[in-house]
Amino acid sequence: MQFFELTHPDYETDWESARRNPVGDYGTGLHIPTIVCEVCDRWGGGRLRIRTPGDPEVLKLLRGYPFVPRAEWQPMAEKLAAALGVPLSQLKPGMEIGPPSGSINRTDFPDFIHLVGIQWVKPNVVSALREHGATGVEFVKVNAVWDEKVKDPPAEPPDLWELYVTGQACRAEVNREGITPCELCGRGAFPEAEWIKVDESSWDGSDFFNVDKNPVLTIVTERIRDKLAQHKFTNYECVPVPYPVKGPSWR
Repeated sequence: MQFFELTHPDYETDWESARRNPVGDYGTGLHIPTIVCEVCDRWGGGRLRIRTPGDPEVLKLLRGYPFVPRAEWQPMAEKLAAALGVPLSQLKPGMEIGPPSGSINRTDFPDFIHLVGIQWVKPNVVSALREHGATGVEFVKVNAVWDEKVKDPPAEPPDLWELYVTGQACRAEVNREGITPCELCGRGAFPEAEWIKVDESSWDGSDFFNVDKNPVLTIVTERIRDKLAQHKFTNYECVPVPYPVKGPSWR
């Protein structure tokens, strides 16, 4: 089966990228504390789209990008999972918590807006994907506002939705020693990200999915590629994978 990376077009200049992806400040400002490992040092990442917690003590813990020693992270995460009402398995060090939020600095923007590992889309994209019965993706309303740079902004805030990918698969033909997690802290690795050949036996069958739990790369099926092309949505590309491998291979 042919798969595709859902990504942004190649922009010739930084100005063109900013014009097509007109986001000012973004982020919830709430993060699970990162972990400090004796081997890996400080690390964390990812996002969990749940309601913003109301408990003041939980909010205090999540603000300010705090970090904890490796030995303290698990007990802290267990208490945090209980307070948030989510399984412990969903929590990762440094994970952003809460609904997507950001400011939009242009009133004319395309159907897709790209941030690092994140796609925000207009309602027409959501409608098309829902009509098609797309799987492996949730549509999360963005808490978007007009940036202060916008003169005489519309009365209504920008209507944007995040494509929150839940589908999963692993890469094929991979030397697992190359992505072995740290034995101390459990950190995984994703070297040579340009090599994306999906192991179909590990694929959960979703239309949208990440590979090796890497949230930065969104992979879609051919039917999703065709659906997006049919509607002629703007500011995205579906690039066939795998890509050619450049340089030494660790596989």
